[in-house]
Amino acid sequence: TNLRDVHFAHICSPSETGLWEPVSRALFDKTLERLVVDWIGQPIPVASLLRTQSELKVLELASNASEWQDLETAHIPRLERLKCTAAQAASVVPGRPVTVLEVIKGDDERVLGEDLFQRLALSARPIVTLTIALPDLATHRIFQRTLQNISRYLPGVEYLTIRVNGYISGNV
Repeated sequence: TNLRDVHFAHICSPSETGLWEPVSRALFDKTLERLVVDWIGQPIPVASLLRTQSELKVLELASNASEWQDLETAHIPRLERLKCTAAQAASVVPGRPVTVLEVIKGDDERVLGEDLFQRLALSARPIVTLTIALPDLATHRIFQRTLQNISRYLPGVEYLTIRVNGYISGNV
């Protein structure tokens, strides 16, 4: 089959974690251009599938996808659009031509520090569209620091959306 676009969505209890493996195996010999993994439950290992996807351009990972940090720069070399957590982005973006990035809140909810933006600056092409979800308890100071880091490390950003939930109000 000429399957190019896969959206795998599943909400499960911890006892139903065996579903990803057969789906992943079925996709190994496919040449995907888009992969969305919406999975609520136990962490799922995505790296073994991603290593086989040399044509993948769009990737959206759930916050509980695991083993993504095991990817090498040679894997998913055509990736242009990425939606994932900050920790996932810090590992996946460097060396790949990501131009559209959406950083979602993850279980780790790591603060969007300077080290993240330094890693994002290592994209093979400038990030042009950036959407960031700030942690729930983000302060005005975190918001300002985030803007400063974007300005310093991602000067190619033309379209910026910052999602704020928490204690920020007033003018910036």
